[in-house]
Amino acid sequence: MDKMIVIVFDGEPAAYAGSRALKELHWEGSITLYSGSVIVKESNGRIQLKQVVNLGQAGSILGTATCALVGALADEAHVGTGTALGGQPPNLGSAGVSEDFLRDVARSLRAGKSAVVAEIEEDWITPLDSLMDMLGGIVFRRVRAELADAQLEREAIVLHAETKHLRDELSHVVGPAKMKLQVKAEEARARLERARDQAQRRLDALMTEADAKVRSLQDQAASAADYAKANIERRISDIQVEYQTRSRRLGRAWQLDFVDR
Repeated sequence: MDKMIVIVFDGEPAAYAGSRALKELHWEGSITLYSGSVIVKESNGRIQLKQVVNLGQAGSILGTATCALVGALADEAHVGTGTALGGQPPNLGSAGVSEDFLRDVARSLRAGKSAVVAEIEEDWITPLDSLMDMLGGIVFRRVRAELADAQLEREAIVLHAETKHLRDELSHVVGPAKMKLQVKAEEARARLERARDQAQRRLDALMTEADAKVRSLQDQAASAADYAKANIERRISDIQVEYQTRSRRLGRAWQLDFVDR
């Protein structure tokens, strides 16, 4: 199951130990680590990115959700993301977690604390929790939800309803009022076209992410012990089914006709 985790530690050395422990869990097959970062909250409240953990060639693609969550935590601390995060604005939807989760983490991540932020697949929480407990870490986790998909679907409903309403009204209006309404209808159509382009980019990003995750899992399976291979192969199958379902649903939301050209 795809999850975002934040593990809060008392100090920076413990966070680096936690990062190494995640990699060990990955290589033994207990979890799949897609990407991770070590962050430190300084005495002035500023959050600094100290380390980026990417495993395999797909690491840069799979770092998007982790970077989004780190940026959101920095924003929650009233600090800009800065150049350390590539200048990207925080996008909680890309991370797939709620504001409640963000606030829970922020309350624990006080000045002087450090944390590991990561996106993982895990079947059982005990291996990770037990190891982090020994290292003094407090684990926060959430199943990564399809928040960005849901937002685009809601936008599709609103924009389709708006354009349909304007199209129906145009058929009943004459004279100067019709000309003004036609301008509004064209503007609504343009908004819908822009949103459709955004949805297409989202679909493309979904497939790119799915391919990257499958490659990461295949790399993991190639070096995993026999007892772990079956779990990793099942994760591959689950990801392929999940992303195909999400792509179909998101695509259907944008297939309705709108104002005639």
